[in-house]
Amino acid sequence: MQFNTVLPWPGSVRVRYDPDSQLADRSTVEIAAWLKVLVRDPRLRLNDIWALEKIQGEIITLNDQQARPRLEINLHKMQVTGTDGCNNYSGGIKVLDAERLQFGSMASTRKLCPDMAVANQFNVQMVKAHRYVLEELKLHLFDAQGNELFVFQKID
Repeated sequence: MQFNTVLPWPGSVRVRYDPDSQLADRSTVEIAAWLKVLVRDPRLRLNDIWALEKIQGEIITLNDQQARPRLEINLHKMQVTGTDGCNNYSGGIKVLDAERLQFGSMASTRKLCPDMAVANQFNVQMVKAHRYVLEELKLHLFDAQGNELFVFQKID
């Protein structure tokens, strides 16, 4: 018996079910297939919510009225959403492979917050993202020249 299942990211997988195996039901087979794919494709670790720690090597400092910028990557929809610390944004993922992560056009709300310094710097650097490195629970984004733009911490 075979069936197809849609995974929570782009693509699908074909699984061969062995009725003599110890697997109890279809959901167990789906989970087993998901785990095999997860081990093989490190990009899947990007699919999460990330909180900003550094911009261009500098630890960001926030006052009591500022929100921490966040980046949520949804590989199933190939979209990003989040906040720059003041405004919400969303956009598409234009390029994603083992080393490169590039965003498409972004849409954003246009609130005016008391301190826009972090938000403005975040937005200027975000469009430059070209490459990424995952180190444990940290996501590093770099520009095309290899300069570190951001360091995010996984929060979800």
